[in-house]
Amino acid sequence: MFGNAYLTPEEWKELALGFDLSSTGLNISDDELGTYLMRASRAVDNYCHTSFGLNLVELEQQIWTSNRRIYPNNQPIVALRSLRLLIGSRQHADISMRDVFLNFTQNYVEVVSLALTASLTAELISLGLSQIIAQYSYIYGQGEFTDSTTNTDELIPAPPGTTGLTTFNVVDGTRLQVDDVIRVEEEHMLVTAIVANAVTVLRGINHREDPHVTNLDVYRLAAAAPDEVKMAAAIVTGAYIAARIQTADGVPGIKNFLIGSYSVSYSTAIDSIGGAGYPYIPAEAERLLTAYRKISLR
Repeated sequence: MFGNAYLTPEEWKELALGFDLSSTGLNISDDELGTYLMRASRAVDNYCHTSFGLNLVELEQQIWTSNRRIYPNNQPIVALRSLRLLIGSRQHADISMRDVFLNFTQNYVEVVSLALTASLTAELISLGLSQIIAQYSYIYGQGEFTDSTTNTDELIPAPPGTTGLTTFNVVDGTRLQVDDVIRVEEEHMLVTAIVANAVTVLRGINHREDPHVTNLDVYRLAAAAPDEVKMAAAIVTGAYIAARIQTADGVPGIKNFLIGSYSVSYSTAIDSIGGAGYPYIPAEAERLLTAYRKISLR
């Protein structure tokens, strides 16, 4: 899921930027175009010093206070993957996701099990400790549920077992990946494992756990970048393809390409512009990204 391109090959083609990808000597497949789009999206991220998709943060830590709430450093929260409370240097408590409430409006995580809280308080007193460290992994970012990618292939019961995990078969397991957030009817789930068409999910991450029948659409949460960011990624992709045309035509040096209504110029190899580690962003794309660029202190 993470690192998805900001446009699909179909969306890029619909922009009608003036390329015939099936032309002799070019013949770019959708898979290859997808690679260019992924590369361009990461170039946009690098330029803006931020990501406009979905991101995974592993093992972030902060003090767990008496209000039992955690405010992750990155927002907005999409899903919590794990939560461990570190008690002293040698003990810990793994919290079931069913004992956790996610407030998507105010972007905090709260342990809502009073029994668990009471036991932890007793543990602290017995150890002579006054502080717990919360260690957690989560997904954050901007996303939207795409058109159905597959369908359920059997009944999904509710409520799930004590772990909150359920395994069920879908028609095509290759359409999903581990850490995908999916929606079946109104319930959101986090994919934790896939074996062939058998998908294991953490149920009810939007606090709904409903039974579901067979042959239902399974929707997948995908990156939802702003229109200007999508267009910038499209222009960068066009520049990569234009450079490929330039090489094929044997005309190195200063070159102009018209990408849709945008005129893109450069005088050296695209990969070398901006220095090592700084992917090329045409000026036309830079203008679209001005409002989204964040200051980065290094």
